[in-house]
Amino acid sequence: MVEGEVPMISTDTCSSSHDSTLSFNPGMVGTVASAAPVVALDGHLPPMFNRHNKYGSPVAILVIQALIGSVISLLYVILPSVNQAYWIMSAMTVELLCIMYFLIFASLIKLRYSKPDQPRPFKIPGGMAGVWIVGGIGGIGVVFAFIVGLIPPAIFSNAPLYVGSVLLGTFLLAVPPLVFMKFRLC
Repeated sequence: MVEGEVPMISTDTCSSSHDSTLSFNPGMVGTVASAAPVVALDGHLPPMFNRHNKYGSPVAILVIQALIGSVISLLYVILPSVNQAYWIMSAMTVELLCIMYFLIFASLIKLRYSKPDQPRPFKIPGGMAGVWIVGGIGGIGVVFAFIVGLIPPAIFSNAPLYVGSVLLGTFLLAVPPLVFMKFRLC
């Protein structure tokens, strides 16, 4: 190999990684737009989300998705660097996932008490002690991950602003489903 030459495996890896990124993101956008009307048909979203145009596109979903994407994209304008905007969006994603996983572990424990005789494809060994160990360790791990997600990286000079931004963004993204459920808008 000549000095300064990039090995072929590196260019292949970079190229395939880039290709998969380009093909993955539009797929994610389309999946959200096509899955939400199905959820609306099942009665878990307000009926307005089930409206389609003459081409079969879910209009309300696409409009809301565009609005959310536009608002989130404002982070790129407001924050001084793209790294900071990307970091905050990644942190909000992690925080939302932590909330969901915490609810899953809490549900594990609750459902073993409220529906102990429910047939399950898998049982955690050790009876209720095993359930508490798995649910407890999982819950503690998720809380730890949530806290770590609030620790600002070195690229942020204002730690309270970072924590506030992540918590506010997470709150704003987590509230709509709770509002739908609370007021039975669906």
